[in-house]
Amino acid sequence: MRSQFRFPAWAIFLMLVSLVSVVSAIDQARWFSQKYSGDANIVPLWSMVPRVFLLLSLLMIIAGAAGYVILLMLRKSGAQRFPNIRTWPHQR
Repeated sequence: MRSQFRFPAWAIFLMLVSLVSVVSAIDQARWFSQKYSGDANIVPLWSMVPRVFLLLSLLMIIAGAAGYVILLMLRKSGAQRFPNIRTWPHQR
């Protein structure tokens, strides 16, 4: 099976702009860290990762539970609408 999909020219241009932006941000961060590296109060990034992961997981669980409760209260889940789907037109 051959795929004839090709990225449009503007998408390739945007990907290149994104790549240049990321490389530039990395370079600026390296320069900033070299210039201001004398502070002893800097918290290492890896010590914050578990807290951020737990916080984001908790927020996603809360958002999922809220969405489930809303669907349950409104009784509008997709499985409850399946019996009402008509895929063929009525015969005359």
